[in-house]
Parts: sequence; C-alpha cells; structure tokens
Amino acid sequence: MLFTADELIKKSRDQRQRGRYEESLISSISATRSDPENADAWWLLALNRLSLNDKVNALPALKQTVELAPHFSLGWVRYGSVLLSLGDNSAQAAFEMALENDPDQEEALRELTEIYYSQNKDSRETNERELSVLSRLDALVGLSSYQLNRIGILHYQNNSFYEAIRYWKNCAKCGESSSSLFNLDLVYKRPEVSQEADAVDMLRLAAKRYPAESQEAQGRVTKALPRLLSLRKKALHINSTLLKNDQWYDFYLNPFQLINTPDEIQLEDFDVKSIQRLKKILFQEIELEDGIVSWLEECHIDKSKAIAVCEELNDEKRNRSDPKKIKQ
Repeated sequence: MLFTADELIKKSRDQRQRGRYEESLISSISATRSDPENADAWWLLALNRLSLNDKVNALPALKQTVELAPHFSLGWVRYGSVLLSLGDNSAQAAFEMALENDPDQEEALRELTEIYYSQNKDSRETNERELSVLSRLDALVGLSSYQLNRIGILHYQNNSFYEAIRYWKNCAKCGESSSSLFNLDLVYKRPEVSQEADAVDMLRLAAKRYPAESQEAQGRVTKALPRLLSLRKKALHINSTLLKNDQWYDFYLNPFQLINTPDEIQLEDFDVKSIQRLKKILFQEIELEDGIVSWLEECHIDKSKAIAVCEELNDEKRNRSDPKKIKQ
C-alpha cells in the first residue's frame, strides 16, 4: 500500500510526538521522495535529523525547506543556527532573512546581537545594526544586564548621551556588574551633560557595592573633587542664588506664604476669620511699603496681584496640599 506525502507527513508528526525520532525520520524521508516540492516534508526531515544530533545531514534539508518556503521565519532561524554551529559565515544572512519575515523573531534577534558584536570594529554601519536588534529585543522581551550595558555603549558612541544614561541606570539596578556605574561616571562628565556631582555619586556607589573596584573608584573621585570644590567656591562667592530679586517667585507664589502663615498653624486649623485677619495685614504691608513684602525677602507685588493670589485660598482642591510646600 502506497501512502501519499500528506499521509506520510501526518505519520511522521505522530511518531515525533511520541519521541520515536528514527521512525519519524524514515517517514519524513519517504514523504520527501513522494513529493520533493513539499516544504513540510523537508522541514520534518530536518527536525528529525536535529533530534538525532545529525546537524551535517540536517543542513541540506533545512536549505531545501527555506527554498520551498522562503517566508518561513522559523525555518530560516534553524538554518542559521546549524550554519552557525558549523562555523559557516552565511548564518548571518539566514538570521537576517528570518527577521525580514518576522521582525519579532526573538531567537534571530539574540543571535544577531552576538554576530554584530563580534564584527564590531568601530564600524558605524555595524553599530547601527547591533543597536537596531538590541532595541527591538528590548521592546519585545527586555534585555539582560550585559545587553543593557552594551546598548548604553552604542548610544554613547552615537553621542546619544541621555539614552546611554537611561540604559546604564537600568543596568546598575541589576547590580550584576560595576561597568554601568563607571560608564555613568564617564557620561555624566561629558560637557553636553555636565552632571559631575552625579558622576562622583556613581563612583562612590561603585566603591560601596564592589569592594574589589573601590580603589579605582576612589581614585577617580580624588581626581574629580578639586574641580568640583573650586566650582562650589565660585558659586558661593557669587551669591546664595543666581536669580535677581525681581525674578523670585516668577512661576508660582504660594498664597499661604504670601499671607505669612505662622509655622505652628496647620491647614485644618484655618478658618475664614484667620484668613481674613492675615490678608488684612498683608494688604496693609503692601500699601505702607509700596508693594514690598518684608517676609518674602523684599518681594515686590501689587495689591491686585496679591488679591488674585489670595483667591486660591478658596480653592478646596489646592488647599489639600501642604501650605508649607512652596513651588518656586
């Protein structure tokens, strides 16, 4: 009795499910002979060869599979994996074909990150390829600590410093390596970022978390401190603030501060009479001192503006916030 290719494929699948790979192999070979143009038959033949650890003979079956089914992403992945294990450089093209047919093919993305990294000789084109697959992998399943550090390096090399910071911060949270903390030190010192105090914090954190690295971290701190102390001295010499008096409270003036709320009074203790009394004192101060309010570091405000600000005291939603918190 002769079986059709479809019947042999069904038989082969059933045998594979029961772990009878040698029998399944025979059925899949018969299926390819019955219908040499059947991609499913070649795919089963390849899988059975791989299950029997016969990569050399699985390779032609995989090649035939993807030739007959060029949009079969998983077929390209398996083909690429066997090529890679056999040291064949054409594995890269196979994985790229897998991604062309399925941009979210996780295994192909992982393999290509390693391939591109091994090829990376300060090549901008290879950098971009590696960055692209790492970014897709991150969006799909997230990155390992090593990969987070690596993508940070690629962004740093592209002068995307704030992207580098984002990935290195996430890497530092993993706590698996000191590399990201030392890298954050470097990027915070960049003139485009200019967060040198944060750089020192990263070094001190590295010294605390990784005692073996403490000497290097402390050495960098010692080198950075003289400049930071010099900048601090200059800033203190200028003044306690760089803003002129007429720029203070430029964005928001807290009404509780404006009416000079006593520190000991809590929000729940306020009533209409207390507010009216404090508002009266405020308006008298404005009129007597030509708009200068002494308890606001000589802030200048006209009466109409003060009335408008005090209207916020009638807003229950705003009043739920702490009157001692002042946004400036």
